[in-house]
Amino acid sequence: GGEGGVGGGGEGGGGAWAALKAERGAGLEQLLAELRAAPRRLVVANFHQGVLGHRPFGGHFSPLAAYHARSDRYLVLNVWPHTPPAWYSAASLWASLLGTDAESGLPRGWAVVEPPVPRPRCE
Repeated sequence: GGEGGVGGGGEGGGGAWAALKAERGAGLEQLLAELRAAPRRLVVANFHQGVLGHRPFGGHFSPLAAYHARSDRYLVLNVWPHTPPAWYSAASLWASLLGTDAESGLPRGWAVVEPPVPRPRCE
């Protein structure tokens, strides 16, 4: 696995930046640390819906909104109209993030999307 960056930009530094997290060695601790850095950044999960009990659906992207420590659950703001936002156990969510996408052959994981860092303007 690995981590890659994708960025938008242009004159003045417009556009967002995303770091793709698809590391087999990364753990839930890293995912939680990324989520705790919100609201400055957005964490988007690339997960397999079938692992979370949604049939017959496969791969999907949705933002993670919160973590509840006492229940060890993550809130997924599911954007698919037939699957409402829901709290998933850390173990279930993690299992849904570990698979490999059958179509692309790439690992699932999560992406961290951050606003651009403003660059100083020289006049």
